Amino acid sequence: MQVSTTPATAIAQLEALRGHPGRAFWPDDVPWWLARVAIVRLFRLTVLLRTAI
Repeated sequence: MQVSTTPATAIAQLEALRGHPGRAFWPDDVPWWLARVAIVRLFRLTVLLRTAI
C-alpha cells in the first residue's frame, strides 16, 4: 500500500482501513455522546472563564 503525504488523503486512507467514514481517529469502544458531553462542558467552561475575567 502506498502511503500519501497529504493530510486529506492520509485521513481517507485511515478511514478506508478502519471501515468507518469520518471516524479515522475515533476508537470503537467510546460512544459518540461522550464526546458531545465533553465538548459541551469544555465550551461551558470557556464561557465561564471568560465571564470571570
